[in-house]
Amino acid sequence: MDTMRLITFVFILVSLNCGAQNIAVDIDEQTQNRALAIREKTVLSEIAEYDFSDKNFVDVNYHIPAYGLYNELWDNDHLRSSHIQIPFSDGLLKIILLESHNSPFVFPCRGSLALAYGKTRRNIFHTGVDIFLQENDPVHVCFDGVVRMAREYGDYGKIVVVRHYNGLETVYSRLNRIQVRENQIIKAGHIIGFAGRAGNTGEALLHFETRFLNEHFDPALIINFESRMLRTNILTLTPSDFSILPIPASFLKKEKNKIEDETQEDFPTATDTDTMPTTATPNPSQPETITKYHVIQKGETLFRIANQYNTSVEELMKLNNIKNATHIQAGQKLRVK
Repeated sequence: MDTMRLITFVFILVSLNCGAQNIAVDIDEQTQNRALAIREKTVLSEIAEYDFSDKNFVDVNYHIPAYGLYNELWDNDHLRSSHIQIPFSDGLLKIILLESHNSPFVFPCRGSLALAYGKTRRNIFHTGVDIFLQENDPVHVCFDGVVRMAREYGDYGKIVVVRHYNGLETVYSRLNRIQVRENQIIKAGHIIGFAGRAGNTGEALLHFETRFLNEHFDPALIINFESRMLRTNILTLTPSDFSILPIPASFLKKEKNKIEDETQEDFPTATDTDTMPTTATPNPSQPETITKYHVIQKGETLFRIANQYNTSVEELMKLNNIKNATHIQAGQKLRVK
């Protein structure tokens, strides 16, 4: 009798363990590329009905987090539509997660870990972590930032992507409702939406990702999912922490054609009765210089701004005739190029 009880107990344990590992993977490594085929942007009615009159939104490009670091890419339609070289130094990338002027880190929801990042037993690469929730549980943003995406997006379902001031992005998908709008400035802990059910499992799950320069990496490198706290305040990443796929050639071709079409509209083909304006041929020995500016935010330093725009503190001081690197203030317009 005792032997039968022991066998039954072991069987239950194995069943529970297998069940946790064999959750159907709704979002895999190719999901981000499949979503690029979506042409139409879905308007979410619940967002339109929500009152945003007292919310803050970015209204100029230089208020977008890490705008220069992302080569001025701010894509409201796609999770990953461009490949950007990750600036490793001696094979390492170090990112400060919280600074003194940031709001404290907030764990995104109250559920427990359902599925980890990486390859599953079925050899499918899962690009984030799944967290068990109750349907309509609130989902919170982890750090201060600006909403880059808030929409319906392929297999991700209803998705919110937030870019943070250090260049990190966090992804919250499989939502039932979204309660933020693109370009909205939000603080850590802000409710960005409510949990929904995953398509293949029927379970209420949050699919959560961490990304840098459009590439995903293991959220467990940042967050201890048992203690629900940050592991460290300085995140260190190596090239092996990223799984980088090429962007489909079909999408790149579509985008190239789109740009060419827009150019044709701006500069129509000349006809017999229409003479095109001529432009001077640029002199290769005198490359065109594009001047860029950055408005200093509260708590920013010249060192942080220099890193954001891939320049040096000395160069910023020279461009702006600054004698002392500490004599800067919030709201000051700074030339960065």
